[in-house]
Amino acid sequence: MCSKLFELFRIAITKSFMIFVFLAFANVVSAAQLSGRVKDSSGNFIEGATVSLFQLVGSNSVPVGNAVKVGADGLYSWNVVAGDYILSTYFYATDVSLSGEPYISSVISEDFAVVSDTVRDVTFNFVLLSGKVIDNNQLPVAGVEVNTTKQWFGPEQGSREKVSQYSVTHQNGSTLTDSNGNYTMLLFSSDTCIASGYYADSNDCLYDISFVPPQNSGFTQQTESDYSLTGNQTLNSVLTYADPIAAKITSGPLVKNINDVSAVIEWQTDKPANSSVQIVGGALVNDAALTKSHSVVLTGLTANKVYSVLVNSTDPQNNTSATLNTSFTTATTPDTLLPEFLTGTEISAVDTDRVTLAFCANEPVTATITMTDVNGASDVNHPLTTLGTCHKKTISSLNATTKYSISISMTDAASNGPVSSLSKLVTTLSTSDVTPAKIIVGPVISNITDTTAEVY
Repeated sequence: MCSKLFELFRIAITKSFMIFVFLAFANVVSAAQLSGRVKDSSGNFIEGATVSLFQLVGSNSVPVGNAVKVGADGLYSWNVVAGDYILSTYFYATDVSLSGEPYISSVISEDFAVVSDTVRDVTFNFVLLSGKVIDNNQLPVAGVEVNTTKQWFGPEQGSREKVSQYSVTHQNGSTLTDSNGNYTMLLFSSDTCIASGYYADSNDCLYDISFVPPQNSGFTQQTESDYSLTGNQTLNSVLTYADPIAAKITSGPLVKNINDVSAVIEWQTDKPANSSVQIVGGALVNDAALTKSHSVVLTGLTANKVYSVLVNSTDPQNNTSATLNTSFTTATTPDTLLPEFLTGTEISAVDTDRVTLAFCANEPVTATITMTDVNGASDVNHPLTTLGTCHKKTISSLNATTKYSISISMTDAASNGPVSSLSKLVTTLSTSDVTPAKIIVGPVISNITDTTAEVY
């Protein structure tokens, strides 16, 4: 009986010793402490950032303990066993108090080994982008949202081939201009992304920065594309006010120069806009030129036929006028009358190597302008292939101090012609001309809006 009790006591003592040895060994293995601080590139601690630790076990990343939300000292720490680890750190704008903080940013480390007490800081190497947003009148625009995002892997890589990751996003109102139009935003340098080699095209490491105006402000969004950020930099933006008022047709549409195969539709608008004529049941004819005096030539019509047309004009802000309509009947018999010049050849500008001239006819015509060097050089023809009642053309590549004879021949839409003008002489300026231009009329300011005006 006593021997059995002794044997049981011996076994219990042996087990206790083995447990003690195991616990002591485990304590030695887990005695390493991994710690560090979360900070920015200036060494300031980022209070409110969240740090998570993962141990690499085989091909898996296993969470270690609980995530740590760092305090004012930026400190985190875990007691760990020897092994390979990855640190994942992030924060939202609502978590931290930084000047220019992003909506969210994260830094994930490459894998690293821990065999003893280890200190490893997490650094968000931000640079500061700042600037001012103004309108065309140089006035600040408040409440503009400045957005951008970028993410990449590398360049750091650990022995287990896990690479670092960086990401930064400004959105959802995280960066807004103040009452003076100023903004600041924290971003990573483009150089870090380029050094990683993550993108085949290094331009993909550059930022696309959008300036989004407040809703219903009337301003249009602007985007700075492929912006390289290599340090603290300044980027300003000018927002354009989008005129919300459509062009208004103030007179017309009128139908002129009707013959058996063509007609001219004319109207006036209160501000520059393009021209559009839709033949009901037929073709759409557009003229992209911005003007207040609209004239569109319709060709290929059928004799003795009633046509209805719809006209409108769209301004540069894509505001379209009300659509107006009119009707006309083409002539029964072919047009056999020659076109007539309403004005002679008018010279509006002369330079050393160019001349600008204009003329008008009593109906739509095409024309050829012939420039002849009176000293014996060959003629040079300049065709005007678009039908119009008035034409303006700048002839370039001329010789300085040279007298030219200008003549114009024109043909109407019914192929009546050509009709030739009287020749007109003009002499290009000398290259040594130092006489300043003289304003003989004006200036006159018209078509004034909140952001634009025309000066004549």
